[in-house]
Amino acid sequence: MPSLISSLRRARIVLALSLGLLAVGLFACNEAATTLRKSTYPPGFRYISPEQIQGTMWQLASLTDRLDRLTDDPARLDANRDEIEQVLRALESAADELKKEGVPANHPLIHANLDAYRGDVRAALRSVEREPPSYLRAAALPGACVYCHAN
Repeated sequence: MPSLISSLRRARIVLALSLGLLAVGLFACNEAATTLRKSTYPPGFRYISPEQIQGTMWQLASLTDRLDRLTDDPARLDANRDEIEQVLRALESAADELKKEGVPANHPLIHANLDAYRGDVRAALRSVEREPPSYLRAAALPGACVYCHAN
């Protein structure tokens, strides 16, 4: 019986040490990846974390859905004008978070297509702001997601 108890104690100690080493290893890998990222990307390069991309994409999706609902009824376009402008400004701001002017980023699809999307958002906003307003570009903007999400 004493050998069984000492074997269980040894197994617990080995398990505790293994879990501790695993935790230290995971922490070290995370720190190493951050350090490696700083030294492998060229100066002026902007790393966009997966969390930031996902959060901004959810924000863009939510705003796009709202814009789609606001422009769905032609009879309510003028009544919704202020809110349409607010949504377009929020879309512009969210897109600007993903790409700063002239700064390359680590997500090639975003880097390749975001300028066209931002141009569409700005054109839609200018069209809604002018007198008389035109809502055609704002109503078509939800289709601009195909730049990256064609499949």
